[in-house]
Amino acid sequence: MARRLSLKTEYTLGFWPLQLSRTEGENATFICNVSSKLKAPILNWYREKNGSQPEKLAAYPKDTPSSHLQDRYHIAMKGHKRFYEMTILGLRLNDSGRYFCGIINIETPTVEESGRSELNVTERIMVPTTAPPVTTQAQSEKFPWLIVIPVVVGAVLLLLLLCWILVVVEFPGRGGAENSGSNKDAMSPKKAEPCVASVSTVVYGQLDFQRAEALKQGGASSDEQTEYATIIFPEEKSAFPGSSPHRK
Repeated sequence: MARRLSLKTEYTLGFWPLQLSRTEGENATFICNVSSKLKAPILNWYREKNGSQPEKLAAYPKDTPSSHLQDRYHIAMKGHKRFYEMTILGLRLNDSGRYFCGIINIETPTVEESGRSELNVTERIMVPTTAPPVTTQAQSEKFPWLIVIPVVVGAVLLLLLLCWILVVVEFPGRGGAENSGSNKDAMSPKKAEPCVASVSTVVYGQLDFQRAEALKQGGASSDEQTEYATIIFPEEKSAFPGSSPHRK
């Protein structure tokens, strides 16, 4: 009986940190410290909530490799079989609770447990990502270009429009203007030209050539006759063409 008692190994377990706060999505790590090297016992990791029955999360060495908890809860030995690191990956809000480690000793049917550590998982606040504000200098550099470019384009379009209007109005309008001017001249009544009456010079003179002939022939009639003749001189040309001379 004394021999059996000499083979019994007692373990003292420590578990820290005592309190741990993490944000949703982060990882949480606890350390389980064993006072003596583990020979055959199995180290388990537990969690309890609100005084409920403890839930086994993982074991070392692994006894349930197909457990659905193994993908998030991991136990790794750290140095001389006395320190064991227990990690929770990708914390969730329902991971909050009390954690501890325990040893199932083959020599004794009892389970030796460590003290409890409190884990508090808080909700992650999503911060909206916004584009960095544009500096005032960059805005001032872009502002003139936003004004200059539309003004230049508008000026070019206006210049092209004016050139087109000048071409349309100038070239076809020139011939039309000349024709319309000639038509107006033809249709407008001619101004009455001042009529300059040609004056025929009429000299009334006494014709005595018959008397002279009679005197030469030696005969003289008792009755002297005086004949008068009207002499019309050639017409004088008018100063204005087209005016008809008035004969008297």
